[in-house]
This record gives sequence, structure tokens and C-alpha cells, in this order.
Amino acid sequence: MRQLVYYESRKHFLTKPMFAMVLILFIVNAIKIVSVSREQSPFSMLSESCFREAYDKLYEIYKGELTDKKLEGIMAIYEPLKEKIADNTYSTEAEEGCMTYNSFSDCLFLEWCFIRDIEYETGYEDYANNVVRNAVSNVSFFKSKNSLFEAKVNYRIAKAFYQRKLTSFYNTDGFRALLYYDFSTIIIILLCLYGCSSVFIKEEETEMYLLLKTSVKGREASFAAKIMSCMIFVFFICILFSAEDYALFLVNFGNMDAFSEPLYMLEGFKDTLLNINLISFYILCVISRLIGIYAIAFIFMMISLYGKNILSVLVANIASIAGIIGIYSINASALKYVNPLSLVFGRRLFMRQEFINFFDYPVCSSLLPYIFSGSILIVGAAMMSRRWNRG
Repeated sequence: MRQLVYYESRKHFLTKPMFAMVLILFIVNAIKIVSVSREQSPFSMLSESCFREAYDKLYEIYKGELTDKKLEGIMAIYEPLKEKIADNTYSTEAEEGCMTYNSFSDCLFLEWCFIRDIEYETGYEDYANNVVRNAVSNVSFFKSKNSLFEAKVNYRIAKAFYQRKLTSFYNTDGFRALLYYDFSTIIIILLCLYGCSSVFIKEEETEMYLLLKTSVKGREASFAAKIMSCMIFVFFICILFSAEDYALFLVNFGNMDAFSEPLYMLEGFKDTLLNINLISFYILCVISRLIGIYAIAFIFMMISLYGKNILSVLVANIASIAGIIGIYSINASALKYVNPLSLVFGRRLFMRQEFINFFDYPVCSSLLPYIFSGSILIVGAAMMSRRWNRG
């Protein structure tokens, strides 16, 4: 079997055109990450060096645990500056003794790079406690109305938010950019489109299918080898580009110090029910993307098996992915849970989770795309096996 898998991999994926395409897109992805980093980092290569120097100096002092001493220290710098420019009579000229350029730029610098994040982090405990109080109150209310499903939903929310708080300050720009970066996902889909579209149709075009039917291992073994080679290829490119994303964002943003901090440290995820850290969430996103890409790759292979020539298969596969994207974007609220793209762009599933009623038991709706994509894999494999063996 290993020899068959290797043979199928060499025939479809370990080719010079595929290596060239992967290399080119790998470089394109790197260029895109550098561009995104420059746009989203407050300290791009075009920024004045004094801002970067001031930030590095203050960050080393205030990163880590948010103690009262640190909070008093940063506010002792920020509040006098805020008062100084409050009446809009501040100078626009350079001032000596300032961290950046003048008092106005110092105030904005502190507000955007430190104060906003610190205020969010110190205020999150009160926000979480308020959510818990409201959820507990709702549990009592819905129980009195005999609405067990809503009562259990609010209990789940209260349990998830109980004793939540943020006690540290770290730069999260790198993780924020990483988790919102989707360009590499588009590259992976394009590579799957190119590679998986020929897995079965190539045998039809070269008339090898008739020979395979008469060979000892021409049916089940060769079919399994094609599926396995495709899955290995998808796994490899998903891991390759995911690792590139993380490594280059780490290099471009300078650090990923917040990797062990909870997911809700990012303001966009303040309502998430997940109580995991940022690096664990990125791994979850990579696994989700892999499952979603597997489902899409199986769709490509099914079309390849039922096609007549490579051109028609490519056109049909392009149409299928365009249809999936169109359904996801137009009816995202209604059909996002039965679409493999929901896993490909997995962060959206966990920003604010919803529940469905399963005999008065709340089931997190973010599980549905996993079930749906798993069904595509099982049904697709069964349909392709039947078609392959029948001829």
C-alpha cells in the first residue's frame, strides 16, 4: 500500500509543476504577510524610529502582570499629558524631553499602544461578572416559565464566564493579525483545486482505467491509495502554510508574548465561550481549516471521478467552490453551519457562539460544521468507491 500511495503521490502531487506552484505561492504568501504586518502594526517601516524606541522601552516595563504599581506608573505619565492637551492649545512643534515628538503625539502614542488595551483588560472582570449576573437571573426566569432549553443555555453562559479576568498586559497585535489572516487559506484551496482535480480523471484520459480494472490491486487498493495520497497532500500544504503564517507574523511583529493568555484578551473575542489560550485557539483554527479543506478536496475528487476530461472537471470544480463561497457569503447567518467554509474560516464560529435546541438540551452550533464536513468525507468516500468499482 505504501508503494501505491507513493506512486499516486508522484503521479499527481510530487511533480515539477506542483513544486513550482507551491514555491511561488509560498513566496507570494510571505510577501502578503509582510504587507499586512506593515498595515496593521503601529510601527511599520515607515514610522518614525522614536515611536518604536519609546514603545520598546515602556513595553519592557509594563508587560506581564498588571500590578497596582504598574497601573499607577502608566497613568502618572498619561493623565498629565491628557490634561495638557485637553483645551486644544497644545503646541504642534517638537518639544524637548518628550518620548516621541511632542506632548500631543506622546498622549496619542500612550493611548493607542497602552491605555486602550489596559483599560479593556482591567475592565474585563466587571464585564464578565455582569454577564454572569444576567445569565444567572435569566436561568431563574426561564425556569419559572418552564423553558428548560433557554435556562440551560444561560447556565452554560454563566459557567463559561464565571471568574473570568485578565491580569496581564501583552502586545496582541501579532496574534490579532494572525487570527484574522485568510489569504493563505485561499492559496491552499487553489492548490487543492489544481492537485485534486486530476486524481481520477487522469486515468480516464490516458485510458489507464481499463487496465486498472483487470489488475489485482486495480480496484480497492488503487482507490484507497488515491484518497490517501490526496489527504497527505492536503495535510502537508495546510501545515506548511499555517507554520509559515505563524513564523512570519512572529518575525514581523517582533513577539508573540501573549501566546499563553486567554482568547478573550482579544477584544473581538470578548464574548467567546472558549476558555483556552491564544496558541491553543490557533491550533484549533488550523485543525478546523484542515477538516474544512478535506471536505472541499473530497468534493473536487468526486467531480474528478464523474468528469469526462480535465478541462470540464476544472470548470466544474471552480463553479463548485464559487457556489460554496457564494452561499457562505450571502446566507452566512442561515447556512454557515452546513458549509465547509465555516471551518476554513473557523474564528467566526467562536467569536460569539449560538445554541440549537436538541430535545431541550443546548448543543453548541459550532459543532455542526464539523459534523457536516465529516459527513461529506464519509458520503463522498462511499460514492467514489462505488463509482470506481462499478466503472
